[in-house]
Amino acid sequence: MAKALFISETALKQASIIDDNVNAKLLQQIIQSAQNLYIHPVLGTALYADIQAEIDDDDVSTRYQTLLDDWIQPALIEWVKYEGAPELTLKVKNKAIGKNNDEFLNSASIDEIRFVMSQWRNKAEVLTRRLQKYICANLTTYPEYNENTEISDIKPVSETLFSGIYLGVKVVKKESFKDKYQGDQ
Repeated sequence: MAKALFISETALKQASIIDDNVNAKLLQQIIQSAQNLYIHPVLGTALYADIQAEIDDDDVSTRYQTLLDDWIQPALIEWVKYEGAPELTLKVKNKAIGKNNDEFLNSASIDEIRFVMSQWRNKAEVLTRRLQKYICANLTTYPEYNENTEISDIKPVSETLFSGIYLGVKVVKKESFKDKYQGDQ
């Protein structure tokens, strides 16, 4: 299967808050990862492969260009920001994993990064649901959506529910001032 990206790193930078100085090689890896993890399951293997083939041939049909420009790329941009936050924050070096130190930029706290990632994920989920609904409403335009015949094909998910895993909540009762000092009298 081809490895064509559904958005270029240049287009990604122009359409998002990602700065121009971010390493193109790193962005391409993040785009590929986000595309495989979040877009491929929505499109299914047949439609995904057809779009990649047309991108590789540099001959994208109008129907796929509309799908890319209006539906896939907006969702993919948010997924790239979400997936890229940890990778752009931390660097893996020979001896350790750490943060880059920049003279003119203060690193965000882990809580700030989590908050921003949560916002990006929420936007990505909404845009991904819109992509799914658009394709399902236009099955005659995208018949490949239902043409996954091989056992190794990823069948498209027409409705995705994103959620975390509930691990339970440990309830800790706070001791009141009265309870704490009542026995000392």
